[in-house]
This record gives sequence, structure tokens and C-alpha cells, in this order.
Amino acid sequence: MSILNVKKREVVDYSLIFLLISISGNPFFSGKIIAACVFFYAFFLFIKRKNKFNKEFSVLFLFLVIVTILQSFKFNFFPITTLSGVYIRVLTAYFVVKVVGFRFISYYINILYFIAVTSLIFYLISNISINILIPFSVNTSNIESVYPRFSLFGVFTYIKDFTIRNSGPFWEPGAFSGYLILAFIFNFFSHLKNKKKIGLLLLISIITTMSTTGYIAIFVFYLFSIQKKIKSILLKFFVFAILLFAGFFAFSQINFLGNKIDKQISNTIQIQDLETSGSGRFLSYLKDVKDFEGHEFIGRGFHSETRFLYKIENQIRTVGLTDIIVKMGLPFILFMFFMFYKSLRSFLFFHNYNEQIFVFTLFLTFLILLTSEVYFNYSLFWAFLFLKFIYPSKKKTFKV
Repeated sequence: MSILNVKKREVVDYSLIFLLISISGNPFFSGKIIAACVFFYAFFLFIKRKNKFNKEFSVLFLFLVIVTILQSFKFNFFPITTLSGVYIRVLTAYFVVKVVGFRFISYYINILYFIAVTSLIFYLISNISINILIPFSVNTSNIESVYPRFSLFGVFTYIKDFTIRNSGPFWEPGAFSGYLILAFIFNFFSHLKNKKKIGLLLLISIITTMSTTGYIAIFVFYLFSIQKKIKSILLKFFVFAILLFAGFFAFSQINFLGNKIDKQISNTIQIQDLETSGSGRFLSYLKDVKDFEGHEFIGRGFHSETRFLYKIENQIRTVGLTDIIVKMGLPFILFMFFMFYKSLRSFLFFHNYNEQIFVFTLFLTFLILLTSEVYFNYSLFWAFLFLKFIYPSKKKTFKV
């Protein structure tokens, strides 16, 4: 293969991952038409490069189709458009991973690094003078609200009166934080050039999001992974103590950590009418528990008509983990998370991190992120289920 062809393939692969990221929560790239275009683009490349479907993916997708069909019969409701969107979402993620191959993660890191640097520039500008950005921005709110979101043509998203938190190009700071943390931890385990510089910039960007869940996730990740890398028992104990102290101090002193969590718990305890109440994290969790009762086996589906126990107009869900469980039921979720775990294990082994503690840490970090945003409403998070299909499996030397 000539150098020109290699460069062309690299450009195509980068564009494909950029589009996957963009349709996964960038308001400027939202919409069924754009999602369909990315799907067909990925499918075309999948066929052109002579990829084949993996058996385990076929099982997962068949499982998905069967569960959603059973849901349709159970509720006597057949939302063809919604189901097509779910299938396209999953297939797009799979096609992109298969097309790009084992470079998927390194390209993802590089793109998030570029997004992080760009976002930091516009984040600073927005806090100095938001008026500089307004003439070049478009309103990307689905509906007009008290705080409409504006997008700088897909590069940066902001709310006029609330620029202190960095949303990057995504719908809110918490979502940006989650994507940054994924890039940060994958970079931590990778062998990329300039990984320290990349890690530092990603970490600075994570801090500017001021995301409660993001801070907790990065703290837990460091607590486990750094400990394993340190060989000296004395130094390990010292670092562990410092991290615990720093975590306790931050939790007790920073408003959007301890105070925010305490306030949400207190408000949740006082609420008596779940149907007309708000959308806090703990409140969403309680509502999801109620939604889930009686639908443990096949779930309630993705359409709002069947998804909620209470009246649709009063319902907003923000806990991604319980949301996907309610939608798909326990059997599918267990199989899906089993694939998720194996994919993370394959990635880590490929980069010579062969001990189970690293797999556990990475998996736990993902779960923590899912307690925040409904990431499985987008394609990107589905892609991480399929990493096992692009890394070689060498079970003999993997420590379990």
C-alpha cells in the first residue's frame, strides 16, 4: 500500500470517528438525516473493506431485535421509526469500530484532544466576553427555553448566562466530561507519543466541566490504577492517603460535589409525589425503579409511550445506567455488559496491562459515568462494546 493510500485511509478513518462522536450529543449534528448519512457512510466502508460480521455481535443484535419485538407485542405498540433509530445507532457503532480497527482508540484520543484544546480556547473567550461568540453562533435548542443552547457551528456549545462550565461541543458539561474521561483513561493505558501532554490537557478540560460525576470517576480511577503502578509499599500507602485526603477535602468544600449531592438526597427524601417531581439524579433513580417494576425480563422499550410509568410530559431521566436497564430488561443488559467487560479486557491486554485490577478499574469508571448521562441514547458508547472484535485475543498469558 502506497504512502498516499495510507494517508487517504487515515483521513477517512478520522472523519468516520469524528462523525461518530458528533452524532453522539453534539446539538449541531443532531437529527435523523445526519445519523442516517453517517450510518450509510460507515456501512459503505464496512462493505468496501470487506469486513465480516462477528458471531458474537450477530447474537447481540439478534437479541436486541427479539427483545424490542417482544416489547412491541407486549404493549401492542410498534414504533417503527424509534426501533429503526435504535438499530441504526448500534450498527453505526459496530461498523465504525470494524472499519477503523485497532487504531479506533488512538484516533478517538487524538480527536478528543483536539476538541479539548479547541473548547478551552472558546471557553476562555466565552468567560471574557460572550458577545464575541454570539454573531457566529446558532440556537440549537430543541425547544425555546429559559436557557437556550447556542452552538458555534458545532465547535463549541454554550448557554449565554452560564459560561462558567465547559460543555465543549456537546449538549452539557457532564456529557463532555464523560467523553473526556474516556479519552483520558484510554490515553493512560496507551503507548501514544506525547501521552503526558495529551493527558494533562484532557485533565484540565475535565476540571473546567465542573461535573460532579466526572470528578468522582477520575478520582476512583486514580485511586485504583495509580496504586497498581506504584511498586513501593511505603509510597503506595502515602499516595493512597494523599488521594483520600484530597477526595474528602474536595467533597466537603466544593459546592457541586458534597453540597450538591447532599441537597439532591435531601430533596428526594422530602418528595411525596414522584409523578410531578423534578429530574435530579437520585429522583431519576427512584422513578426508574418504579418504571422497572413488572418489566424486569424485557424492559419497557425506547419510545416514550411505553418507557415511563407516569405521564410522559412530566418525565425526564438522567441516570444512564438505570435508563438502559429499564429500556431493555435484565437478560439483555447482563449479556451486553459481559461483552463490555470482555472488550475492555481485550483493549488492556493489547497494551500489556494484564492484571484484573486494571479491567475492574476501567469497567467501574464506565459504570460511574453511566450514573450521570444517558449515553446509550447515542452511538459512541455502544462502540466500546465492540473493542473485543478488533484486538487479538491471547487468553493464555492474561492474568485473571
